[in-house]
Amino acid sequence: MNGDRPGFDDRARRYLIDLARRAIAARLAGDPPPAGDDAPESLGYPGAAFVSVKVEGEQRGCIGTITAVESLAGTVARCAAAAATEDPRFPPLEPAELSAARIEISVLGPRVPVAVPAGIVVGRHGLLVTLGSRRGLLLPQVAAEHGWDPETFLRETCRKAGLGETAWKKGAVVEAFEAEVFSEPPDPTGAPPRRRPGFPGSRG
Repeated sequence: MNGDRPGFDDRARRYLIDLARRAIAARLAGDPPPAGDDAPESLGYPGAAFVSVKVEGEQRGCIGTITAVESLAGTVARCAAAAATEDPRFPPLEPAELSAARIEISVLGPRVPVAVPAGIVVGRHGLLVTLGSRRGLLLPQVAAEHGWDPETFLRETCRKAGLGETAWKKGAVVEAFEAEVFSEPPDPTGAPPRRRPGFPGSRG
């Protein structure tokens, strides 16, 4: 998975969190996005990621990409700015809210076919369901946070795709992926970004 790349350590995680915050600040101020040209070497390779923004524990945006096209640093900067201001499900972040915002980054590993529901491990796998032009993705932490079993996870991912809850039984393609998930501490103190426990294959 992406988190296994050489040099993907606390320094890289800390850099991505800081880059995401700078990208959001620049977007809110109407300034150009940060270049990210000082990124650690491990973040210069193509990477897929999602960035979530929360204020006082409430979701205010989550935007990402499942395809590794641009550098991981570039992906995080772009998605962070979009998550704070472009997610149509939530009101855009206000400049006065930035200091209270907390950022969570999920760096996605490769997608692989998975036996359903037996092959799904809640807390380890995220899911992507595709049928025709419809596609829905839920990150690994979503199922764990809601206490879903594998079948509920499948149903909810189908719903996210705008499909019937049993589309996974009727021809939809189901792929699983792991993710390296880390976030700012609730009260920033300069400590390394907090990693979520319980994600096998997520090493630093």
